[in-house]
Amino acid sequence: MKKNVENPNKVRIFISHSVANETIAHKLVDLLVSGVGVSTTQIFCSSLPGNSISTGKGFVEKIKSALIEADVVISLLSSNYYESIFSIAELGGAWTLAKDPYPVVVPPLKKSDVGAVLLGRQAIKVDVEEDLDVMFDDLKNDLSISGNATPTWTRKKKEFIEQVQALLNKQPAPKKVDFASYQKVVDELSEYKKSYGDLEAQLAAQIEINKKLASAKTPGDKKKILLENLPDQKKFDEYIKMYDKHYEALPKIVITAFYYLYSGKRYWPENWDTRIDDAHDEGYLSVDEDNKTIEPNLDDPKVKRLNSAITRIKKFLESEAASDFFDLFEDENDFQPNLDNKRFWQNYLGL
Repeated sequence: MKKNVENPNKVRIFISHSVANETIAHKLVDLLVSGVGVSTTQIFCSSLPGNSISTGKGFVEKIKSALIEADVVISLLSSNYYESIFSIAELGGAWTLAKDPYPVVVPPLKKSDVGAVLLGRQAIKVDVEEDLDVMFDDLKNDLSISGNATPTWTRKKKEFIEQVQALLNKQPAPKKVDFASYQKVVDELSEYKKSYGDLEAQLAAQIEINKKLASAKTPGDKKKILLENLPDQKKFDEYIKMYDKHYEALPKIVITAFYYLYSGKRYWPENWDTRIDDAHDEGYLSVDEDNKTIEPNLDDPKVKRLNSAITRIKKFLESEAASDFFDLFEDENDFQPNLDNKRFWQNYLGL
């Protein structure tokens, strides 16, 4: 079944860093490519050749677009990072978009210096082998990749730590910025404030979700709470996974019948397909010869479960998804996501 084919150029990892840590960020990109096994085209780091952009609206929009597309955000946290309003805004954007956070602490900053906004994943140190091993395992899991062989990772990791420590030894002490100067820059950066909103409100919302999860009585209740609070794209992906689970248990001719049912068309092929007889005999299809119609038999348990999954997708597309989801979907697929669109069924629902 063709569906949701991974774009080899899709941004999987967004690296957020201050200008002062640009060289370390480039070394980290090398580690992700040669050590972890991620493609260079799937990493966004604004200071890398090919990603460089001028300041202004184009700068803001490109960073916003990359943040939306990325699966995980790695933040190189240093004293310089907290002095950079662009870095803080990227961090806020990652929170707002509910991205998987990877806080990486750069000495002399300590793990204990990391603010509460990063709760949800333990911070790691950029020059500690065991911490980098945790990142390696987490990235393979979050990105659903096999990654490079362990000996390759170990060799590249050690090289990275040596390079980073050499850079840290040459690094000047960070310049302190008084709060008034910092606040002035924050106030002037209206594009970011409009794009990412109020981070305190996002944190309050996350705390509320955590309370609901703590009071959930069953794993099913917890899954429902998490699903309800996912960003639209991740929610859509989860609904497709649920659909796939039931799709695999049925003959493909049943999917054809569902397509006609949900697109409001009568299904009765001119050239009879013997698979219809087989599916009818197994109880998956209802065949009305008098009215010349073929429909899924919704009394069958397997068919009923698949219909519930389709109904969930339908509800999401018709009443829950925001306009940004549709814009991004159409840009990526060149067709609209709705259940009377044959290409949607072919690419996502296995028609």
